[in-house]
This record gives sequence, C-alpha cells and structure tokens, in this order.
Amino acid sequence: MPVARLRADGHALQILRHDTRRPRGAGISWPLPASADLGTRIRVISQLQREIGNAQVQRLLEAADGGSVASLQKAPDGGAVATPTPTAADAGVKQDPAADAKALLEEVLKTNKDYAAWVLKAHDQGFVTFSSGMGTEDQLKKLKDGTKIGSVDPGQSDVLGSLEIMHEIAKGPIGRWVAKPDGAKPTITVGSMVRTGESAGPHGKGAAIDVNQGDFDGNANDVITVLGDLDKGSYGIGLPFQGDFFPADKNIATLEADEAKKPAPGEISGALKKFTQHTYKATYDAKTKAWTETIDGAGGASALLKSDDLKKQLKKMRDAGSTLMIFPDNDNHLHLDSR
Repeated sequence: MPVARLRADGHALQILRHDTRRPRGAGISWPLPASADLGTRIRVISQLQREIGNAQVQRLLEAADGGSVASLQKAPDGGAVATPTPTAADAGVKQDPAADAKALLEEVLKTNKDYAAWVLKAHDQGFVTFSSGMGTEDQLKKLKDGTKIGSVDPGQSDVLGSLEIMHEIAKGPIGRWVAKPDGAKPTITVGSMVRTGESAGPHGKGAAIDVNQGDFDGNANDVITVLGDLDKGSYGIGLPFQGDFFPADKNIATLEADEAKKPAPGEISGALKKFTQHTYKATYDAKTKAWTETIDGAGGASALLKSDDLKKQLKKMRDAGSTLMIFPDNDNHLHLDSR
C-alpha cells in the first residue's frame, strides 16, 4: 500500500495512505527540519493535508515534534486541523519601516503627561535628541510621571508651552520622513527647558525650549525650517548675534564699550540689546562714566536681521495669524517660548 513519509529531526515517520487519495506514488518524502521557518512548515503541512488527511497530519505532527507545531494547527473545535494563514513576515512581505513613526503622529495628546511621553517616544525612535548636560530628558521623565519641577506642575490643565513647541517642531521632520522613509531619520536637538531662579524668564514657567541645532554661524535655513513647523500661535523667538541672524556690530554692549574708549564718547543709536525686541539709543555721562539707554525703535529688532529669507518666514508666520516677539539671544541656539 502507498506510504507517505515525513522527515523531522532526522527521523522518518510513516503512515499508510488510503488508495482513495489522489495517487502520487509510493515513498514520497516531505522534508520538515526543526529549523524550518513557519512559512516553509505551512506549505509542507498543507500539502500533507491534501495527501493523507487532516487527522493523520495531526497525529503525525504530534509524534514528530511533541505537539509544538501540531498545536498551531488545532481548530477551535479541538478536532479538525486548520491550515494557518501566513503572516506578512512569514510570506516575505516587506514591513513598513515607517509604521512606528506613523503611529506616533496619530497619537492624540491631551495632558502634560501625554506630551512629555510623546517627546520621549520620539527620542526612542531617533527623531529627537537632547543636548548633553541640560537635564532635558530627566525633566521630561519627571513630567511624564506627574512630578513637579520647581513651580512647573504637570498636573495643571493647560499644556506647558515647552511641551507643545517640542511636539510641533518634532512632528515636522517625522512627517517628512514618513513620506519618504528610505533615508536617514531627521533629528531635532533640544536643550534647556525648565530653569529656576530670578533670571529664568519663560523657562521658569515651563514655557520655553532652546533648540541647539543648526548652522548658527552660517545661513538661516535650519532655523527657517524649524519655524515653519510651528503651528499658529504667540511666540517669543530669540536669535543669536551670529551668522545670518543679528549683526554682532549692533550689540549695544559692544558699541558702548568701544565708544567709551574715545576722548568724547558720542551718542549711540539703532543698537540691539539682548532679550528685548526693540532698538536702543544711548548717551554717555562723562561725570558718572555711565550710559543711559532709551528705546529708539519699538519692536524694531527684527528689521536688523541679516537674512532676507528669515525675514520672509517671519512675515509669513505673522500673515498666518501668529504673534511674534523677535529679540537677540545668546549664541549657538534658537530660543522658542509660548506667550
């Protein structure tokens, strides 16, 4: 009588095949090594089912591997043997490399804990990096866990400005990569977030984040991209006395120091002052050897930016409904705060 053979782990298992089955000849061997992937096992098992019947395959597999494969074949009724459906991985279908990133973009965020957790996930996926020594990652973990940092309380109903901004400026590069996930992942590098002390300003309220990424000594393209990822809102934007940003020779501190060296220091006008959006003029008192500074042009700092492309981006944001305060800040970073 015809015999079907299944080889597993070096052993040949035999079972009689009824003549009512479609004949394929005696002595047919079905290779099923223990190391075979699930897709290969499914194909072999499916063919055996057609040759010798489901019940026989069930007993054969149980004898061959102690039931580890056979258990996968049991149908819910505990009797018949069902042929499993190959998964995408088993069938050799290419997985979507952007699946996790897409899921991240689709998350609905409501609380400070949600936003902090989201930024940490973006970091885990390689889209957000943290500047060394700033403690930003640790602060995010505390906020995610509901722990206060100074006076910054993640339990408050309003979402912290720093978290909203990080979410927005990370979504942009993630979305661009998802659209074409065959290249390196873009990153956004964030630095100082929550600070304490009298000079902390918006950082002390959890409203600000510093972006320590970009070509601050060169053109403004990196900063323009970041600003373009912000939603409509009210922002403070601090830019350095560097590169294509604010002209270093307009820094009022430098102008006063240079002018004071002259025998008769004159008046200074059209100067820029850190952390303010105005231009200033200053007069020197020879008796007290001190400068008196007054506003020269209210809100006039942004007009002195060197990059025309950056000015166009700021105008575009204002035209779209954003309120912006533009001012000189410390070097090598972009300051963003929500107002």
